[in-house]
Amino acid sequence: MVFQFCPVCGCQRWKTYVNPQTGGWYCHAPEHSGGGKIDIGQPIANRGQVVLSRLQGKDACVVAWSEVSLPKWEPLSNRAIRYLAKRRISREQATRLGIVEMEDRMRVIVPYYGREGEIIYWTARSYSNLEEGPKYLAASGRHPLYVRPGWHQHDTLVLVEGVFDAIAVHQETGMPVAAIGGKALPRYLDQNVLDLSARRLVVLLDGDALADAIKIKRRFTPRRQVDVVPLPVGQDPSDLGSKLKELM
Repeated sequence: MVFQFCPVCGCQRWKTYVNPQTGGWYCHAPEHSGGGKIDIGQPIANRGQVVLSRLQGKDACVVAWSEVSLPKWEPLSNRAIRYLAKRRISREQATRLGIVEMEDRMRVIVPYYGREGEIIYWTARSYSNLEEGPKYLAASGRHPLYVRPGWHQHDTLVLVEGVFDAIAVHQETGMPVAAIGGKALPRYLDQNVLDLSARRLVVLLDGDALADAIKIKRRFTPRRQVDVVPLPVGQDPSDLGSKLKELM
């Protein structure tokens, strides 16, 4: 059996091969074993069977994130506050969310919080037209979900692409929201999504990501009720304001 995802290293760019009889497996991903070497699973230790069951969704691979520190930061400047206001985030809300500004005064930092309120990840978004570097910076390693309002199971969970979408949707609807960090949901986050949602998922991606939203629906439909909310091309959830309530 051939899979496009390895539950051990999380790589989705290299194939993983599993023998369904013995549970033996190997993964070509350089991230897995280094140097592009094949990492052989040992059926005698039942590891191959564990890999197979994870790939089949019976025992999802859960990534644990440790506490991290933010890069050097300063309190929000007036320019950063004006930028956040355009994203529908007030000064008071930014304070509650722990949003600060990078020392270079070119980016705002949004911390991700774990189940115990610890910081487990961060992203920094450029707001200056003078900055020639990348639009986004982030902590190293695999990214977790950005969850609003917290790590508790809810009847319904909304999935969006980015952190600002998550903040906007929660603010307008009061519903729990998780940002998946892009158009595609990494497989290693599947169990986190299931842990957060008891019954229903609402997939609310940007207008140009309908095909990606449908892929997510197919992945979770056997285990959750999944509704896809299509948006017009060129729009994202944070553009809709009060109209969001009508879509839910």
